[in-house]
Amino acid sequence: ETVYVVSQPPIIVAGIFTSKPVGTICPCCRQPITTEIVYRMGRLCFLLSAAICCVGCNMGCCFIPFFVKRFKDVDHYCPCCRFHIYRYNRL
Repeated sequence: ETVYVVSQPPIIVAGIFTSKPVGTICPCCRQPITTEIVYRMGRLCFLLSAAICCVGCNMGCCFIPFFVKRFKDVDHYCPCCRFHIYRYNRL
């Protein structure tokens, strides 16, 4: 018997990702999906916290960037196979 191996072309994830869920094709399971997002602390959170401390607001105000989603990085995941697709870095 003859066995034919057909390989699919790789899916290239372009820089279309922002801090909001995005419709794309998962590179792992190759399903059309809308990504699930998870917020992660990134460099911007730590930088803003250090800047607030340097200004003199160290009575708890320096923790504000760790609770605001706008300052956090965003990870995009496939809802079907939980594959990590992309990380949107704020800084």
